[in-house]
Amino acid sequence: MVPLFFSKDGSSCRSNGISYRIKLASGPEGAIKITLHNSEVEKGDMVLTCNSVYSATRTMMWNHANKTRPGSITIKEKTTWKSLLGVAPIIPELGERDLTVVSHSGYSFLAISQPNVIYFFFIFRFDEPFTWPKRANYSERDAEQLAESVADRPVSD
Repeated sequence: MVPLFFSKDGSSCRSNGISYRIKLASGPEGAIKITLHNSEVEKGDMVLTCNSVYSATRTMMWNHANKTRPGSITIKEKTTWKSLLGVAPIIPELGERDLTVVSHSGYSFLAISQPNVIYFFFIFRFDEPFTWPKRANYSERDAEQLAESVADRPVSD
């Protein structure tokens, strides 16, 4: 998980660029304090994260929302998609700032190239959506199997 911390006034944004598991998220209205699994503490007004197969971030967010605003997360909230994402070195055949999107039945592929890196996402539709408070849990092997299921699929026409 790579957290990005933003200040409310927009004057700062920081990312440690290192993957950490979040141990605890808390804070009064308007401020957030994140305790990472290595016990480091980060503070900000807003946190954006990319969840890993081990992440409990969604559950923490839903629990916090229901504690601060009871009833704000209901069974109407549902999850219908899961995704795999990755970062890879630039491929010479791709442009330096290209966006590729390919939709298939049940999944889509998105790639964003930058001068030195490619970000790619496979987004899969769940067979059955699930609602709060249920949360899907995945192992590294689950992620590998999902990646293997699309490894030989074309990403463009």
